[in-house]
Amino acid sequence: MRSRGRDRHADASAGSMTLSILGWLVVALLVGAGTSALLLWVFGWPSLPSSAEFTAGEVVELLKIVLAVIAGFGGVVLLSVNHRKQRVAEGDHRLALRQEEREKSKLLNERFAAAAEQLAHERAQVRLAGVYALAGLADDWDEGRQRCVEVLIAYLRLSGSGETDVVDTIFRMFRERLTSNSPWCDVDFDFTGMKLIDMDFGGFTFRGTVTLDDVTFSGERTSFADTRFRGQLRCHATVFGATMTDFRDAVFRRAATFRNSVFSTVLELGAVRVDGGRIEFEHCVFERRVRAQEIIVDPGMLRFDGCVFENAPVNFEYGQFGSVLDDRRLVDRLRGRAQDWTRGSIHFVGCVMERSPVTLVNIYVVHGRVVLRDLVLERSNLWVKPVEVRYPSFDLRRIEARNAEVEVPLPNRIWRGRAVIPDDTPRPSERDGHGGVGQDGADVREEL
Repeated sequence: MRSRGRDRHADASAGSMTLSILGWLVVALLVGAGTSALLLWVFGWPSLPSSAEFTAGEVVELLKIVLAVIAGFGGVVLLSVNHRKQRVAEGDHRLALRQEEREKSKLLNERFAAAAEQLAHERAQVRLAGVYALAGLADDWDEGRQRCVEVLIAYLRLSGSGETDVVDTIFRMFRERLTSNSPWCDVDFDFTGMKLIDMDFGGFTFRGTVTLDDVTFSGERTSFADTRFRGQLRCHATVFGATMTDFRDAVFRRAATFRNSVFSTVLELGAVRVDGGRIEFEHCVFERRVRAQEIIVDPGMLRFDGCVFENAPVNFEYGQFGSVLDDRRLVDRLRGRAQDWTRGSIHFVGCVMERSPVTLVNIYVVHGRVVLRDLVLERSNLWVKPVEVRYPSFDLRRIEARNAEVEVPLPNRIWRGRAVIPDDTPRPSERDGHGGVGQDGADVREEL
């Protein structure tokens, strides 16, 4: 059957080449006839002399012309044959490439199936070999890297934390590969529903989406220290239950959303950098201290919306919101090429603070914004004392303080606000114009 198919293919190729040659000859004849007719028309259709009037030299010249015409037709035939051969060679090359891709894809899929089968083996040594096989396959397979990572995470989800050697090996594979220049960084990581003990994501680089929905962290320390989030981070209904959750020196370039999450942990945000992204805590519960000294938001946003703080002091001492603009960047902003004049901002909106003082002392607000609005302070002091204020925006409105002290020593010209202070609120002094504390619940300042 194969020999008959090859014969039919050869016959079809020969017939196609014959037709191609005939076609080129017809084209050559038409071009030659057209050119001759044009020349005769230009010279007025001259008549040829009789054969007796031709000299030997003229006969030789006519023979040269005839031979040149024949050679031209031969060249046309040769060009046609070479063109056909080139097309056939290119077709064979494309066919070989497709065949090679099919063979490569088949080999990679066979490797994937074998590695997945090893992960399901009853012996731990075979499962460990399957982990290494899948990681190596992901290194070689750009199109299938996401699938390999999903299988490894699915194994983590199914096995839980009982199989320490294999679990540790998988996370070691992640750590070795999630560096800034690795193609693994573009993969999405979905740990939804897992229970993770003493997890260390420190130093990882993520350019894809990291999903930690319904994850329960426990143990002594959960670390995201020095982690680069260049993609999105999702933590919805996440329980941070380790003794400490460490985000120190982490960098956020896109959105990080913590929604309906519980922080029964010391949350360490020291020296976090929000660089063009935003961190949003929505309807979260904080049960222990939040430390965010030296946090930098430039440009970007740090937002607490509808959160509840219970015995959870919040400290943003020496935080920086916005930055000094050099001349070039200032000109770009004036020309409208920059994203927003307000470079960095912090928002506390609709939050309840119970025995949870908020400290915004020695902060830098340079082309930045501080919003403290619709807050309930229950035995929770509020201190806002910037050490450097340059082109800032302060919005402090509808702050209800119950047995709390509010310190906002800001000049009248740089903020707008309203603080409702009950009679029994302790106050260091009566500063109607500058301290942010009035008498008998009076508005401290009207909105500007």
